[in-house]
Amino acid sequence: MDWHAAANWSTLAIMVPDHLLYAARRQDGLITRKQALAAGMSLDAWKHATRKHGSWRRILRGVYATFTGPLRELHRLRAALLHAGADSAITGAWGCWMHGLKYGPEPGELILVSIPQQSRVGPAGFVAVTRRACSSDKNRSREPTRDSNREHHDYWVDQDAAGDLSVSIAMSYEAPDEIAGEARPGVIPVVPTAQAVIDTVTKPRWLPAGWSPTCAHADGCPMCSTALEPTVAGRAWHLSRRLLAGRQADHRGGLPLVPLVR
Repeated sequence: MDWHAAANWSTLAIMVPDHLLYAARRQDGLITRKQALAAGMSLDAWKHATRKHGSWRRILRGVYATFTGPLRELHRLRAALLHAGADSAITGAWGCWMHGLKYGPEPGELILVSIPQQSRVGPAGFVAVTRRACSSDKNRSREPTRDSNREHHDYWVDQDAAGDLSVSIAMSYEAPDEIAGEARPGVIPVVPTAQAVIDTVTKPRWLPAGWSPTCAHADGCPMCSTALEPTVAGRAWHLSRRLLAGRQADHRGGLPLVPLVR
């Protein structure tokens, strides 16, 4: 279902700035309170839209859906990124799934998001965060650029939401939108494959119950003994050839690692 076909704009259109409507379209029908006010929506209009039984519903603290109907996985992933802020990317079990790795843990309710080291964002609802050092952290005197941040991210695509991929590719060459930033419909930033695996197996508190990166059998078994192998560093892990070769097409409608940016 196209999100804007069910968006509740009819009674709010006169109160919602056009630029905010555009931002919502880029973000798969989701917006934040901060974005709405920055786009010029009045506080009274915001309160009216987000009141109890109002037109817009709360997904996370400060993040709202502008449409009716059930949330898809895409919307939960987008909400996690909107909560986490600029230069965030999906990692952990969801990151492994988005890369098409079939030996990782099944993604669950919790979504782990990688954020810059200096970010002050904390966990909320179904979102957990893990901080990373990035190129802009290593040289604080240098102003972070669009390209310096991009090196940390791959992109996962929901084909139904993204629509014409040529349009999405063209959007990646445009200057970031002042409200929605670099968001594009159906396109979700995800950390590189190896980082997703590291963030999964070295953070056991976020692992699904009953899943382990190591085999319980002393001699290993056909499935897990070739999936993940520890390095001599102990806490660091790397992908085996079989894990990399085991990428599979996304069975929920997405594409792992679609190259949509320069």
